[in-house]
Amino acid sequence: CLCLSADTVRTLQLPPMGNFFVSPSVSYEETWYTQRFSRTWNGQLKKVDTVSIDKGLFRDKQMSFGLGVNTNIYGLVEFGKNSRIRAIRHVIRPTISFNYKPNMSKQNFDVVQVDSFGRRLALPQFEGNLFAPYSYGRFGGITFSIDNNIEMKVRGKKDTVDRKVKLIDGL
Repeated sequence: CLCLSADTVRTLQLPPMGNFFVSPSVSYEETWYTQRFSRTWNGQLKKVDTVSIDKGLFRDKQMSFGLGVNTNIYGLVEFGKNSRIRAIRHVIRPTISFNYKPNMSKQNFDVVQVDSFGRRLALPQFEGNLFAPYSYGRFGGITFSIDNNIEMKVRGKKDTVDRKVKLIDGL
């Protein structure tokens, strides 16, 4: 079978809002398939039957929206002039993201009884093609993360050049 797939992801870094950085994003994907299956429950044989296999061009699509917010929090401890350690700096980078994916593929699934107990599942119509079908259902989520970096500025033993030493990078 011949299948075509394309996706577009757009992310925008807005100007800082005080100490906060806001990044909205939109993602759109579309796949074209050349065959589609239709299935139904066969009560006499007690199994799922493929009713038809259609040939042609069929579209499946999905879209998602997101919004991320992050900032930087700095802490600095300075030591005396006679200390070899000049300063220790701690940078904390908290990030929170909100994501939502609507159920745009709903029409490309058959919600079918799959056993004699009446259990129903959403079966994709584009199974068996080169590209897998998109998932059924909608999704919403919140992600939170914290990144930590701790650096120390140390005076050189033989010269006056200070050097940075990373104590923790990305914890």
